[in-house]
Amino acid sequence: MTSSSPALPDRDPEVGDTIEPVSFDVSETRIEAYFQGLDMAPAESASDSAFDQAVAPSMLVGTAEDLVIRRFFLRNVFGNLWIRQQWSFREPLHLGERYQIDGEVRDIYDYRGRSVVLAEVNIENAAGAIAATGRHHQSFLVEQSTGSVDLRSPQKKEGCRRYRRPEGKAIEGLARTISLEMCGLFFHGKANYHTSRSSAEELGFSDVVVGGRMTLSLVTEMLQRHFGASWWQGGEIDVKFTNIVWPGDRISANGVLTAAGESPAGRDQAAVWVEKDDGTVVLVGSATAPSQPN
Repeated sequence: MTSSSPALPDRDPEVGDTIEPVSFDVSETRIEAYFQGLDMAPAESASDSAFDQAVAPSMLVGTAEDLVIRRFFLRNVFGNLWIRQQWSFREPLHLGERYQIDGEVRDIYDYRGRSVVLAEVNIENAAGAIAATGRHHQSFLVEQSTGSVDLRSPQKKEGCRRYRRPEGKAIEGLARTISLEMCGLFFHGKANYHTSRSSAEELGFSDVVVGGRMTLSLVTEMLQRHFGASWWQGGEIDVKFTNIVWPGDRISANGVLTAAGESPAGRDQAAVWVEKDDGTVVLVGSATAPSQPN
């Protein structure tokens, strides 16, 4: 495997910290890694007559975000976990085009014994218009830097193992068994705790931690199929990662429409979640998209 992500900064981040814009090319290589990592053919992905084959999957924004987000990490990355992500989409990313990514630390807060850095990133097209905005919440252990990470058992997490499905019309779901090979393909062969067991052990985990971006991508693929063009042109999602996915786990992305076309803003609303075959819920959240004419 190739080397891991860029080096961490020489100090911990502070609210208001920014970075110089970073370029991101929407290449065939990046799109191919996305589909191979999800064990999915491009033809299986969402398609819409409003777009052509040059439109990238919406969660390719996560690949772009990955170029900058590590620069906002604390220096002690032992046991770090991604706990929440928000995205707002305004227009699709297009194959062959170059985008600029900037970022800023919006908040640093405490959560269940961890320090969380909230960084906001904007992805801008060549004209300077924002194509997507993400808000990334990464959590860090403050006191521990060696040994093993103490993970709460899913059975002891109130409301996480037994998810109460909201009322509403079901959205067609999507399921995958996540293999270690898929992790390597999705993250472009980089050696880190999402692809390498030895790297995971260095950070206190007993096995590879399947990247939350893979889990989230199954959700956005599901939403793309349901909402079509409106997803890329105004979709919003807010999810929390509630349990770790390990290689070998079979997970399913699920959703229900909770307020289809009934919101004052003319948006369809959905509840989304991802669970393992044993019922352990690993992601919960909500999403909205502009309502489409009947």
